[in-house]
Amino acid sequence: MRQLGIVYQKDKVVFQYAENGTVFFSSNSDSFLQNLPIDEKNIDTVIVLKDFTEELSQVNNRVGYIKLKTDDLTLSGLLKEYSSFIKIHLIDKDMINEVLRNLKEQNIFDVAVNGFFKIDKSWNVLDLDPYEIRNKLVRENYILFNLLLTNTAKKFISQLRSKLSKIKIQAPIYFLMGSGYLTDSENIIKYPILTWRSREVFRLLSYSYFYHLDDFILIRKEGEKFIMTLMKDSVPVTNKNYSRFKGYELPPWFVKTMQFNIDDYDNTLRYFKRRYPDLPIIYELDIKKSEIEYNRY
Repeated sequence: MRQLGIVYQKDKVVFQYAENGTVFFSSNSDSFLQNLPIDEKNIDTVIVLKDFTEELSQVNNRVGYIKLKTDDLTLSGLLKEYSSFIKIHLIDKDMINEVLRNLKEQNIFDVAVNGFFKIDKSWNVLDLDPYEIRNKLVRENYILFNLLLTNTAKKFISQLRSKLSKIKIQAPIYFLMGSGYLTDSENIIKYPILTWRSREVFRLLSYSYFYHLDDFILIRKEGEKFIMTLMKDSVPVTNKNYSRFKGYELPPWFVKTMQFNIDDYDNTLRYFKRRYPDLPIIYELDIKKSEIEYNRY
């Protein structure tokens, strides 16, 4: 398998690699395919690192959300941050056609329908187990974030295919997910949120390859925060129950990260060393603490 790898930072390509060579450069997205480090005729797979959640601040499509009436159960706080994109319609089952007509008149072209609650006037949300309510809201968050990003992902993949086609690359396109695995472009169009934390995964995979390590703790500094991720048995360690994105809970399909301040550094490190006593530590820091020793392999 001969691969072409392309790493994006928002709308720019910052890194490109191939099986028989590596090229580092920054460019705009229109010129990144110049001077390929591999013969394009031999490429049979294109792997892309592109975290679509970086595009959330640029989303400008209008999204409609139909919430079927459920008495006193309210939607999670997701709508507060994205209220300019999402219009809430709290309706009964018989009102759906009327609301759809109104959405069309408002030029809203993406619609999410809450399909996880019973349409029964005798049903009371208080009959639900609290964990069941939480699971349903997590699924709503997941659907809504995908809805916000799906047009962005569709447009990006279409443009990328066009650029690859111009230089005779017809290979399938795969994306790195925040779980550490790859998925095809059709799945990413449906679920672009899956690319969240893919940059953290890429760091782990890169250090694993560079240091020939299957298990390690990676600590890096971002601003005033430390961020810790883990590699175990050659696989990024993922969350067990839920992930938290911008304050909203999502399913546990993403690499586990832990953020902490400089004051919590020693306690956090001791906790991880107790839990994973045999894991070496790799530091990626822009400042040094006197007690930090770099473990380089």
